[in-house]
Amino acid sequence: MRRSPGSRSRVAAVRSVLAALVGTVVGFALLLGLASPATAAAPQRDDSVDEPVIMIHGYYEQPLLGGPMPNGYDCSTWWQSAKTAMQNWGWKGDLLTYGYYQSDRNCDWSFNQDRPGNPPVWPPNPPKPRYGDRDTHLGIIAQDLAWKIYSKYSSHGESVDVMAHSMGGLIIRAALSEVSNGNPDFPPYLYVEDVATLGTPHTGSRLATLCGGVFTEYVQCALMRPSSPWLQSLNGNPQGAHGTDWTLFGAESDRVVSDESATGMTADHKVIYTRPSIIRHERLHRVTDGYYTMKYNNAPSTEWTEDATGAAPVRAAMNSLYWHKTW
Repeated sequence: MRRSPGSRSRVAAVRSVLAALVGTVVGFALLLGLASPATAAAPQRDDSVDEPVIMIHGYYEQPLLGGPMPNGYDCSTWWQSAKTAMQNWGWKGDLLTYGYYQSDRNCDWSFNQDRPGNPPVWPPNPPKPRYGDRDTHLGIIAQDLAWKIYSKYSSHGESVDVMAHSMGGLIIRAALSEVSNGNPDFPPYLYVEDVATLGTPHTGSRLATLCGGVFTEYVQCALMRPSSPWLQSLNGNPQGAHGTDWTLFGAESDRVVSDESATGMTADHKVIYTRPSIIRHERLHRVTDGYYTMKYNNAPSTEWTEDATGAAPVRAAMNSLYWHKTW
């Protein structure tokens, strides 16, 4: 049926009003934060020395007794060997350190700074809602780290790599777990291309049963115990929005985190430094030169390959960050 000129004008007027209403509704949705944020285009996964690397330290045990505030790390000193070596080997991306104790110093990123929009603290009602000491829940630190990565990189379509020592590996694992699970208190997505963990207690550490204050236990110690429900709740192989390639490093001579625990998460690549090579827990992130006996496994194979001239932990970790999938 043909419409008259008058009916066409009325239809146009109605469409104009509807368009205005839709625009108003969308505007209010954006204003109130109800609309889903636009996802920045995923960066290409490739072999690269240009990725920024976020470097995360582990638990600080001193003082052994007393209050929950540790002496803290000097991030510049703690990661100096690794940063210097990586730059000498040709790594061009920024090497950024993340500190989460109030007593940490000289860190590029610090806990509880620049949290966009002050998102709710996760987990809700933590047992001890403290900030920046050994009673700070690792889930809270993971949330802070996730928002930092999202705000500076992921939301702009840029990816990062992560190198984490000891408990630091649990922090990035928790961040990726909550994001991939769709936790609304975390960013909508993260682009983390590669993660290398050095001596991380993926299935816990028995020494965590010994750390704590005089009349109480520190929250972070409880979370790292093999029986920890929180530890067992973490995803087995959490992935960023465009995929994450995990490499796990452990050492038979590590008396803090067993090599079984350090490689106890599902991952495409696993490396264990075997005897007679001696690499202590506190040196896994520092050893940059020499050759060491090791065994390694690359998925989907279940076989371990022995190597009497394996690369030093920092060199091997950097190599794992370079290769975006296979190596």
